[in-house]
Amino acid sequence: ANRRAGNRYMAWIHLAEPSLPYVAEDGRAVVQHRSPAEMNAQARDKARLAYGAEVRVVDRAVRELMDWLDQHGALEDALVVLVGTQGEELFEHGGWGHGDTVYDEQLRTPLIMKLPGGRLAGRQVPWQVSTIDIAPTILAVTGTAQPEPWEGQSLLDPDTLAWLADPESPQPKARPAVAQLHRHGVVMEAYRAPPWKLVRARSGSTRGVPTRAIFNLESDPAERVNLAGQTGAREPQLSRELRERLARSMSWRTLPVVARP
Repeated sequence: ANRRAGNRYMAWIHLAEPSLPYVAEDGRAVVQHRSPAEMNAQARDKARLAYGAEVRVVDRAVRELMDWLDQHGALEDALVVLVGTQGEELFEHGGWGHGDTVYDEQLRTPLIMKLPGGRLAGRQVPWQVSTIDIAPTILAVTGTAQPEPWEGQSLLDPDTLAWLADPESPQPKARPAVAQLHRHGVVMEAYRAPPWKLVRARSGSTRGVPTRAIFNLESDPAERVNLAGQTGAREPQLSRELRERLARSMSWRTLPVVARP
């Protein structure tokens, strides 16, 4: 109806997969969550294969949506944003699933944008971005004013557009990314300022996440070597930046645990 009236419109489509329990492509075989301690190598391989099957199902669903938009003449002028809601751990740090650590396998997700008219098609930026910047980017592309309380910035800022037009120009400085997880009364925070990543966690994590950790993502992308206490002034500097970011933010402020009646 909006298209017929010449109005702009937006659709939010949430695909639940890939997420536990994993369902095979035939729709019958189901892999339920089990403690990794109860799983042998064969069971873990089965879980990885089932996860891959769910990814393929999502790929097909997205393709069907793009084809449908194209058939109805709506794709060319559309802004399409495809983003993963979370990463999925597949035993990298001894567990699987999501929502219980702030290691990269649970934080890093795909982010793909199709701009109207195919603008900048195929271009890829090598620096990190954050999901907090997606909504401001949508507003910027559609020429919509951004509300004052919003803290994100458009991913297509002038510096980025200049680099995309000329990759030989200076690369924009990557913005640090913040992640915060509040689960079962345990708060975990991560501050990702490549090549460094700082992790802070209150004691009590069921996954054994250290209360303080710092990783060099350049030499240790799998986050295996905790350099806490070994980086001189780097760790307190990152910790200070994280605290300052959280203190002035409305988005990242975690409320205290409220006891249930």
